[in-house]
Amino acid sequence: MPRGFLVTAIDIGSSRIKGVVGEINDEKIEIKAFATINSRGIENGEIKDAVAFKDSIENLLVELETQEPRQPDSYFCVTFSTPSTSLKISNTEERFSERRVIDDEIVIELLERFTAEKSKSDEMSLHNDSNDNKENSENSDKKEKLSFSPLLNEHKTLHVVPKRYIIDGVKNVSNPIDMEASILGIEASLITVDKVQLDALKKLLEDTNVIDPIFYSPTFAASELLLSVEEKERGTVCLNIGYSSTDFIVYFNGVPVYMQSILLGMKNVIRDIAQVLETSFEEAERLLIQHGLSSYEMVKEDIKIPYMMLDGKTQNEVSLKKLALIIYARLREILGNVKREIRKAENTINQQGGSGIPGGIVIIGGGAKVRGIVETAIEIFKLPVRVGKVEKVEDVELIDEARICEDPIYLPGIGSILLFYNEEMEFEMEGPRKRKSEGLFKKLWELFKKLV
Repeated sequence: MPRGFLVTAIDIGSSRIKGVVGEINDEKIEIKAFATINSRGIENGEIKDAVAFKDSIENLLVELETQEPRQPDSYFCVTFSTPSTSLKISNTEERFSERRVIDDEIVIELLERFTAEKSKSDEMSLHNDSNDNKENSENSDKKEKLSFSPLLNEHKTLHVVPKRYIIDGVKNVSNPIDMEASILGIEASLITVDKVQLDALKKLLEDTNVIDPIFYSPTFAASELLLSVEEKERGTVCLNIGYSSTDFIVYFNGVPVYMQSILLGMKNVIRDIAQVLETSFEEAERLLIQHGLSSYEMVKEDIKIPYMMLDGKTQNEVSLKKLALIIYARLREILGNVKREIRKAENTINQQGGSGIPGGIVIIGGGAKVRGIVETAIEIFKLPVRVGKVEKVEDVELIDEARICEDPIYLPGIGSILLFYNEEMEFEMEGPRKRKSEGLFKKLWELFKKLV
């Protein structure tokens, strides 16, 4: 791998686009530049105005380049929030003509199937050396069910996380290497996104010289950065309170088991403030950022806060307690919706031998910056809650003199740089952009083996 190369992470939101430039050098990641600009032309991952969107990206890149002149020569990874992101549990398996010892090559080949396009997945079937046409006909329905074709052309797989390996259809193992089997199956959690949406975004990014980016889920990238191995094992939620939506991912037994998006976010809080106080959206956002509290019970001194009304000329006042009540009402609704979805995840965890969410909730995104959000979330969820920040990164020295690792809005970007680092370390000689899927899944498998 080339030493001292740069990676630019772009996290695209409906309100803000965040950029982070990291330099990867041996076992170090050093943050070299970061910036946030207003997002234009995109909402919930859908392009509304291509010209405005490209202008936003170009402005971000210019700002990053002023801090790090080498930025234009960097590699790119991109995260973006969209309701089309989902988690699916899928299976694939391989039948052998005779019992054989499982090695890395077999596992990697099976893992690669999870990212196959429709044209390839349609051809996949369980290998069976029998030429008995009658037997093949009788088993055709069974084979169709067991063959891997989870995504077709409608979705693109962003992440593959193996859940378990199945030997001969009955024995569950965490690591099948050096075991003998006639059949090897893999069950994996797949995080996917709408393929048409992704292709449109990729084309527009190429117009701004963001060439050949690797796409990641922002909530997954942040989770991989923030959550410890123990938190992933026991059951923990990473909650991303964004502008247009609130997304969360639930881990158990080391892997994501549930993912959902609620189409409510901080935009709804701002809109409530604007409507109740009869002011502009911009002024309502200012009030939220400068004076917002997530609970009226936290108000110690009920001061009056001046603000401009909708005409932009008339000044009015609002009590801090009233402002906090407006914010609290909407946040309670948003977190209440999340709680109902988390109960569904708990059912999944219970079925797998767990109990509840002992790891609690880790909050990221713009909503994590509202004062008192932890106290309000504890009230709603009745679970341990903390705002996400990076304490340390296993096996990597993270140099962050600006301390942006403590800012919850930059965590998806930093997390995507870490994912890029982990996935690219195999390519010492040929460089990151020349990687192949075989190498990618080799690295995925190597990382997985370290955890079992």
